[in-house]
Amino acid sequence: MRNQSCLLHLLLRTHHKIPNQSHVLRSFSSIPLRFTTNQSKFPINPNFCNFSSKPILANVDSDHSVIVDIFSKSRNFDEVKNQLDLNQLSISHYEVNRVLRKLDSDPDSVRIFFQWGLENYPEKLSSESYNQFLADLAINGAVEEFWDLVGVMKKKGFGVSKWVIDRTLEYSENNGMDVDALKLKELFDNDTIERLCRIVRNNVWSDDVEKEI
Repeated sequence: MRNQSCLLHLLLRTHHKIPNQSHVLRSFSSIPLRFTTNQSKFPINPNFCNFSSKPILANVDSDHSVIVDIFSKSRNFDEVKNQLDLNQLSISHYEVNRVLRKLDSDPDSVRIFFQWGLENYPEKLSSESYNQFLADLAINGAVEEFWDLVGVMKKKGFGVSKWVIDRTLEYSENNGMDVDALKLKELFDNDTIERLCRIVRNNVWSDDVEKEI
């Protein structure tokens, strides 16, 4: 009982210190990105990309390389679509994240690729996909888009991975972005408090619960 009281006191004290971040999380769609979300520019071709939850073993490396090449070289939606259809490429859920990682140094290409997936296969974009895109935005200095996407992820129930926070925090501190570095630390503290609250609410207090905390 004493442990529970101490934990509750800690949570309340920490929560009191952390400001609400709603003012920094504007709608992701409000940013003037280089693509539009109003309607898909990529009508789904049933003979084209077949998403699955498992990696495709046959031709996976060649397809992956061709897709990266297409999105890297073209900024025109029609050209991208024509190239995708022409090559009759196949891409898995696993490959989505591979392509996002491969394009991480090219912010325009990664935006187009993520938007293509969002328009055609939104259910296939997992928390991992969003976190990878978030990291790509951060290391390329797209600060406003980063925070907007954090807001979108929270609405979807997706958390921000610690590796993304660490990577973004390093970038912010190295580039003198003190305000954003502070927001990142607050974001990490908020996520930690939410995790602790879930553990306390959903479990009977025990030595195992105490170790998890």
